[in-house]
Amino acid sequence: MGALVTNVLAYMLTRLGPYDFETLDDGQRRMVVNQMWMPDVMYAYIYLRIEALGPEVKFPVECDKCGHKWKFAADLSRTDVTIAENPEALVRSHELRDGIVPPPGAGDEVAHTVLLQPPAWQAMSALKQDGNMGDVKLFLMSSAMRKIGEGRIPAIPGVLEGLTKFDLEHLQRVIDDLTPGPELVLEVDCPSCDHENKRSLDWSWDFFFTASSL
Repeated sequence: MGALVTNVLAYMLTRLGPYDFETLDDGQRRMVVNQMWMPDVMYAYIYLRIEALGPEVKFPVECDKCGHKWKFAADLSRTDVTIAENPEALVRSHELRDGIVPPPGAGDEVAHTVLLQPPAWQAMSALKQDGNMGDVKLFLMSSAMRKIGEGRIPAIPGVLEGLTKFDLEHLQRVIDDLTPGPELVLEVDCPSCDHENKRSLDWSWDFFFTASSL
């Protein structure tokens, strides 16, 4: 999905921020998208869908409590979007309890401090089709790390595989809190029993940009 979103934006857009896509080749356009922060890419993707098919999106829902099935209509133009007041607010230092063990050749001092920023879209675009949620977490975490310790440890997924469960989950929470952007989880009340269901927005091309979502 990450690579698909990159290709859609690179092909469909004529301008993105300061970049005139009509003067760039396909590789340059994809590079621009991949280097953007993840929330900005998702915002652009949702905005493109509104421009192409309108703000309303309908998707099938089955209630977790009573099993009632219906089609829920959401207005994308009313999507909650968290913004940052300034770029400095998007960078934060975080202390790890157990730390990151350096790989061979990077010294022997365990790093307990990481400097974080929102993950880049490159992390999503680089994921393989058969990747699992564990792969997603490690790719996003490594992309969100601007610096590990004194900077001698590379921010790559393999280095993070040794994180303890405590550090892994706390790091995930801090990155989530630090990352602004559109809210992609919808709260849907069942018309039959009023139970509140939470559903992630389906942003696959086959649904999001086709008649299936109308």
